[in-house]
Amino acid sequence: MQAAICSMLPIGGLFLGLASQPLLTARSAVLGPLNRRPVSECRTTPLRVCWFFVSSRDCSPSERLLALCSYCLCMEALGPGMDRYRRILNGEEAYGEQGTRVEAATSFLLAEMRTQVADAVRERSAIDAQGIPLLISMSGLTPLPTILAYDVLRPKHLLVIYSEKAAGAVDVIGDHVVGPGQLKASQFSHVPVDPTDPRIVYQVINEYLARFNPADGRVILNVTGGKKVMSAAAALAAWQLDLELCYLDGEVEDAIGSVIPGYQRLLLLDNPISIFGEQEMGRAAELFNAGAFDSASRRYLDLSERLAAPAAARFWKSASELYRAWCDLDFEALSPLIENMERALADYRGPLPADVQRQISEQLKFLRCLDSTNASRLDLMLAFHLLGDHYTAVGRHDFAALLYYRTIEGCLAWRLENKYAGFRCDEPDYSLLGEVGEEYARVSAGMPGKESGLPAKVSLVEAAKLLVALKDGFAVATQLAKGSGIVSLASLAATRNHSILAHGFKQIAPSDSQKLGERAAFFLKKLWELERPSDNLDELRLNLAFVRQGT
Repeated sequence: MQAAICSMLPIGGLFLGLASQPLLTARSAVLGPLNRRPVSECRTTPLRVCWFFVSSRDCSPSERLLALCSYCLCMEALGPGMDRYRRILNGEEAYGEQGTRVEAATSFLLAEMRTQVADAVRERSAIDAQGIPLLISMSGLTPLPTILAYDVLRPKHLLVIYSEKAAGAVDVIGDHVVGPGQLKASQFSHVPVDPTDPRIVYQVINEYLARFNPADGRVILNVTGGKKVMSAAAALAAWQLDLELCYLDGEVEDAIGSVIPGYQRLLLLDNPISIFGEQEMGRAAELFNAGAFDSASRRYLDLSERLAAPAAARFWKSASELYRAWCDLDFEALSPLIENMERALADYRGPLPADVQRQISEQLKFLRCLDSTNASRLDLMLAFHLLGDHYTAVGRHDFAALLYYRTIEGCLAWRLENKYAGFRCDEPDYSLLGEVGEEYARVSAGMPGKESGLPAKVSLVEAAKLLVALKDGFAVATQLAKGSGIVSLASLAATRNHSILAHGFKQIAPSDSQKLGERAAFFLKKLWELERPSDNLDELRLNLAFVRQGT
């Protein structure tokens, strides 16, 4: 054994030879006891030694050496006992007074080899979970999987779920986990179930957790024992209740057709839903598509911290934060979020449709130009309309109507203030418009209940009348100067004013919101043709529309 170990100690990419004096000293100190142990058979094959080193690269060379030696000592201690276990299992040696060969071999292990087997499994498992609050274990006819899991994890409470035919195994489990230095009787629970009904297993676990309330620590569910239906039901319960799973893994020895205890390892299996997260990512996508960007961002943040492949969660978290700031028109927050989204787009290597990449790239380019200054006001009108379309898509028609109204109002005000330098709708200086009073009165004359004098502040309808009075090209292009153009616009404005979010107490009907949206798109398009004739507004709106996942 010592020769086998000393010949195979890879440190980094090298092999440790006899000339490495510091590690020779450590090796002698730790391997010395091996010289005093009878070696009937070397169970630690070179393959196992190499595997152990590869799995322990985070340790320093000396720590790896000590860990390997500890492992080999545990394996060596099993040798003679495992030989006897095989003989009992094969019927070559009797043990105890009655029972089958399997029962006799199990009794031998628990009576004479339990500590050595538990130490060996613990060494092979290399897990940090001792002293957990609760272990839930499925049990079939053999008690060993539950007892070994108990010995490795040393839980403070144990719940065994077993098929009715396995009552004898539960008695053995109780004999070996309850007693001085182990569990109290009140800390050991066992419940029989119909092994063919997966619903019962879930109910037992769920009801026990409700009473136990293990809010202060971990719960691990052992699915090694019991019938396959029980294990599958337990696994589903663990995934649903977000519990950890464990499983005793070992290879069957052909000579006896059985797994040899001690040469197993206890594997901790994370919740696949937490690891891969398809369902939770789907729920986060639903929040994102519904416009609940705050909630989606929090969900994606949580997923990004625990998924095995968090790139998609990080990407959509950045998108959620960007869209939230866009919806709020929070210009101060947008700048760093644009940078975050640019990095996320550059770093993301997952399957992202080309149209989504194009849309987000165009959106970032657009949002970089967006602020509260006068220079970006035309872009701001487009942003209003895009937000209106977004709220329409998620069924928030009152919000959409307000944004469409703001688009129309903004187009009219921008045209007045941009074409007639110095003019401001909130503090109008009509001298900048020339002799417009008489024509304004004529336009207003056909509108009942409206004053014909120039207004102290220019609202949406007043801006439309001023542009008609000025015979402005935008008024002509939008057909405001024709017949009932202004009356029709005033009627749409009144619809918005009746909204509970404006001056009234009504909800906006989807059809009314749609009419406002269509008029806003028409006004925006005509303004774009006058101010930015080289731009294709329809294509721009398509590229800047909010991304919706899975559509």
